[in-house]
Amino acid sequence: MEKGKRNINCYNKIFEVCFISFMYLISAIIYYYNNIIAGMLLIFTAVFIFVINYKQNKTIADIYLLFWSSWLGTLGLAMLRLLRYQQQWKVEFFLITYIGLMSMIIGTFIGKSFKLRNKIIKNNFKLSYYTVIFGTAIAILMSILSYLRTGIIPILSDKLTAYHDHYTRFYVIQVGMMPLGGIAYYVLKSFSLKKHQKVIMYLAMFIHLFIFPVIYVSRGTFVIGIFYVLPILYYYTKNKKRFLKAGAVVFMILILVITVSRNFSDAQVDFFFQPKEISVFNYNFKLPNNLAMIYCYLTISHDNFNYNFDRIQGYSYGGRLLEPLEVIIRTDFFRGLRISNDLENISFGLNTHNMMGIIYYDFGILGLIFVLFIYGFIFGIIEKTFRNSINPYISLIYGGVLIVVSLGFFTAWTTEFTLWMWWGFSYVLWRINPKQRNA
Repeated sequence: MEKGKRNINCYNKIFEVCFISFMYLISAIIYYYNNIIAGMLLIFTAVFIFVINYKQNKTIADIYLLFWSSWLGTLGLAMLRLLRYQQQWKVEFFLITYIGLMSMIIGTFIGKSFKLRNKIIKNNFKLSYYTVIFGTAIAILMSILSYLRTGIIPILSDKLTAYHDHYTRFYVIQVGMMPLGGIAYYVLKSFSLKKHQKVIMYLAMFIHLFIFPVIYVSRGTFVIGIFYVLPILYYYTKNKKRFLKAGAVVFMILILVITVSRNFSDAQVDFFFQPKEISVFNYNFKLPNNLAMIYCYLTISHDNFNYNFDRIQGYSYGGRLLEPLEVIIRTDFFRGLRISNDLENISFGLNTHNMMGIIYYDFGILGLIFVLFIYGFIFGIIEKTFRNSINPYISLIYGGVLIVVSLGFFTAWTTEFTLWMWWGFSYVLWRINPKQRNA
């Protein structure tokens, strides 16, 4: 019975991938005749895949669902070309992007097919509780030291560059404590706590997931923080539909608050993000400034990837992919590789390049296939481990995977030292957590 159910699920996924491939091909063809219809078609595909898989699995903490919906959805948005700097994409862009998407998803399917023993983990209250308290104290201290170093609190500053000027090593450490918001929620849901203990855990969760991102007007930190602890938040929430609806509302409100807090004037928005007026079925339309900023961040890396196809002089052979090592190994070797293959941006200051683009700039098409397959394979194993475990620290590791697969359209998170710091932190907590037995 169980084997038959797995076979049915396998056939359903193969059918869905074939459907996605067909819709992707149709959208790519239509794009050269009517980019608006093509974009809407791909957005519809993303929403359809999201809804179908959510109804089947009753969770959004799923690689397949988030990977397809985020990549197809943002590709569809970019196809609309609502900003002046956006250009028509090359045929090669559609081809290489499709190959990359398929490489990742095939690797994930194979990784998830591995058989794993279900691990029962002994819940440890003291380790989790005091880790949250100690780590939150460190984060607050680092935030204070960062302010003393720079004198800047971005949300209270009228300076346009305040968001960038406040970056210090103290800030990096503070961000590195962000996963503790998820552990605080796990403690709240898993143990009988005294009143003061509950207050401390709620406060820690609020500080890591909301206070810090708002203070630093950092949409990226807020978004990846939510995705990082999503498996824990979602797993331990009983009413998942209500959680999803409330979470979506709070998420959008905070994104808009943080966006407005950047203090961009109308002239600056027009200069940086370049919203344009388009005509849709004889209706003239132009994105409002705040939405133009969000639209740009959702689409810019796709346009930069297309823009650099015929501009790169040679591959950098790991110079970008291994960038986190520069934080630990102080050498100009990786920097030298990147300088020999400088990238251009389609618009001034908009310099993000997605995961697929970074791998392609390093190794070309064959490297893209291999690296994304390996990522997918490892991520599939991690997801399978998460599904067969009640260990909260595995949930944190899996949260890092969800960041890569769902937000890789924006930038290559695997080239960020912060992500590896989170993974390392989560792995250490996982290893020192006492194991009771294997089932």
